[in-house]
This record gives sequence, C-alpha cells and structure tokens, in this order.
Amino acid sequence: MSDSRILPTNESQAGSLNIMSQSVDMEIEGKQQNPEPTSGTSKNKRKMKPRSKAWNYFEKVKCPISGTNSFIEKAQCIFCKAELNASNKSNGISALIYHANNCKKNPAKAQQTVLTYVPSDSARDGSSTSGMLKTWTFDQDSVRKALAYMIILDEQPFRFVECPSF
Repeated sequence: MSDSRILPTNESQAGSLNIMSQSVDMEIEGKQQNPEPTSGTSKNKRKMKPRSKAWNYFEKVKCPISGTNSFIEKAQCIFCKAELNASNKSNGISALIYHANNCKKNPAKAQQTVLTYVPSDSARDGSSTSGMLKTWTFDQDSVRKALAYMIILDEQPFRFVECPSF
C-alpha cells in the first residue's frame, strides 16, 4: 500500500490522509497506541467562559429549592438585582438578552433627555413670555387618555392606531 499514488484534492483531505497513514503504520508495527481523549472525559475539565454577551450584565447565583437540599441556577442582574432562570439547557438565554436590553437601571442605556418648555404662571396670563425648560417625562395614563379623547372627538375607528401612518 503506497500513499504516493493518492493525491489529495484539498488540504482537509491531505490532513485526513496523513492521519489515516499514521494509524495504518501503527497497526503494521504491532504497536497499539491510544491517543489521549480529546472529548473532555478527563477529570481536569476546564470551565468554558460564557459565550454570550448577555453574561456581562448578570451574575450566576444558586437559589435553594424549598423542601429539598438542591439548588437551582439563576442569573441576577447586576443593575436591578432581578433574578431570572439561567439554566442553559432548559431556559436558554433569550430572557437574559431581553432583560439586558430593557433594564431600566442599566447605565449604558442612558439616553439623552428630551426638553420641554413649561411656561411660567405669569406667561399663561399673557403678560410675559418667560418660562423654563424641564425634562420631559412619559406618562402612559395621560397618553392613553389623550388618544382615547382624539379617537372619540374625531370619530375615528379603534383600528386607527394600527395604521402604519399612526
């Protein structure tokens, strides 16, 4: 059996051909060498670093299960201390990614504030045009009431808010 007649077509075939020739040589010589297992069966298994960037915002904590001596692994947000299930096999990390993107206490998510002009009491009477700037705050109830008022006043259908132009 000569390997000089076989020409590999690419590098991966060349590498596999080289490995095959080494194993054939070992069998021919009568030596059976078992290479060290690379599948991670050894006792000195290194822990892998988490791959997801979501773990930059969470710490792993072990929470005891009531009535038993076992623990469940959870992830705790480093900003708001919320605890989420963190078992990679059963829960995955989609909840962690969602929470990391929407956490209100995350300083990286700080946005530029919107300023509004608030007229002073004397400016409302028309005597003066002075006022002050104030940061704008969103209030869900006031927006809901204003939207309902607009729909009722203009006699719009309720699906009006589902239009892309809205």
